[in-house]
Amino acid sequence: MLIACWSPKGGCGTTVVSAALALVLAASEGPALLADLDGDIPAVLGLPDPTGPGLTHWLHAGPDVPDDALARLEVEVRRDLRLLPAGADGPAGGDDPARAQALAVALAADR
Repeated sequence: MLIACWSPKGGCGTTVVSAALALVLAASEGPALLADLDGDIPAVLGLPDPTGPGLTHWLHAGPDVPDDALARLEVEVRRDLRLLPAGADGPAGGDDPARAQALAVALAADR
């Protein structure tokens, strides 16, 4: 199951709702993966800011970086929840729609 939470405007609670939804789903449905496209999830979950590459780097890396590289970027939040962080100092802008589609496919296929 893939659930996406998105808002066209900051400050309306999407990050908090996403984090809460991931925690509830992990507790009730089993292991869950929370993908952070904005970079605010670690603060909401009480985690330290990421210091390495993350999802934004993977999105900008292009098709030469395989989908299975996403798993190496995951951070354990708790036993039943993993976070795919946006990453430290990720590149801005220039998102490739094909790469975003590859991300959606990879996340939907994730166990």
